[in-house]
Formats: sequence, structure tokens, C-alpha cells
Amino acid sequence: MKKYLFIIVLICGFLLSGCIDIYQHITKDNNGNERNTIKITLNKAIFEIGSSFGGIDDFDFEDIFNESDFDIYEYKQFGASVTAINNDFDAGYLIDMRMDYRDRNIINQLNKEKFSFIHKYNGKNISIHIDCLGESGADFDNAMAAAFLASGKYRLFISKKCITGIKQAIIITDYDDESEIDFIDMTDGYLIEIPMPLLFISDVEIKLISI
Repeated sequence: MKKYLFIIVLICGFLLSGCIDIYQHITKDNNGNERNTIKITLNKAIFEIGSSFGGIDDFDFEDIFNESDFDIYEYKQFGASVTAINNDFDAGYLIDMRMDYRDRNIINQLNKEKFSFIHKYNGKNISIHIDCLGESGADFDNAMAAAFLASGKYRLFISKKCITGIKQAIIITDYDDESEIDFIDMTDGYLIEIPMPLLFISDVEIKLISI
């Protein structure tokens, strides 16, 4: 997927609209299993209009989200179901995981390796790692391209079944830049929104500090 990202970012920037959408929902089911759903889509209409300016004809949306490029297979070890999205409006994937955090094998695996969008507990606190979505390193070209994505956001909704109260939300980049981010109390959970450019220039760690 990364081989297309720079083109996609420039096209989205030209149109001044976020054509990449990431929405994540984390909750618990009645059996105490964690339910983690991640929806990553590309807006077809915006991209097709922009691609005409870039001289890209007959673009294959399925190729953008090819499993080998997007590393979706890493989620299958956690029993994830992966559903392709390819309708008149969007192309992408819906990843749905049900994980028992009482299973020592799962906890050991999460402690051995960092997995994007999979949350970890540290006591009552929660952390979520997200790999850089662009090329590694924030050089001038990448930073300029990422700036065009200012209108796009990664949205995380986390249920109060997982964290009863949030005192502070922090985002940390590869460059040890630490910033406090806002969160919204939505009665049954919390909504956290992060500008998309941050995800294109660095790995990030989101830390949710419990009350």
C-alpha cells in the first residue's frame, strides 16, 4: 500500500479534502472479550477526480489495499475477520477482532511485538500503537505531503466498558514529541480524534490515562 500513499496524499491535498478515513471502535462483549473493529477506507469519488489530474487511468482500488502490502495478515493470528469494502463510494477493509485479554498467549504476543491499532493495558491505562502510514522518516517531501491531509482525521471510539474514565490522553511520536490531545465524553464511551498528518510522518503511541 505504501507505494501508492505519496500519490494519494498529493491528490487528496490538491482537492483539500481527506480522502482516507480511519475509524476504530473498541468495546467489550458480554463474555468479557475485547471487540476491536477498524475500518480503513479510501473515498472513491475524490480519488478518481484527483487521479485524472495525475494521469492515472483505470485505477485498481483493490490493489491499493492488497493484503500483502497492507499487512492485514498480522491480525489473522488473533482470529480477525477481514472484509473487503468496495462499493460505489468507498474502497478498503473492515477488520474485526474478538480477543480474550485473559488469555496469557495473547498477552505474551502483544508484549513481544507492536501491532498497529491493537490496544494494550498497563493497569487501568490503555496504550495503542500505530505504525507510520507513510514512508519512514519525516523528510521535507513527506512532511509537505502529509500537511495536505490536515482535513483528515483518525477517529477512535473506546467504550467505558474498557476504561471507565479518562483523566488525560497523550500522543507520543517517534521523535519523543509528546502532546496532550482532547477527548470527548460520549456518555457510553470516549471519542478521540487525531489529525491524519501525524500518522503519515511517524509511528505514534496513544496513551489513555485512567482516572
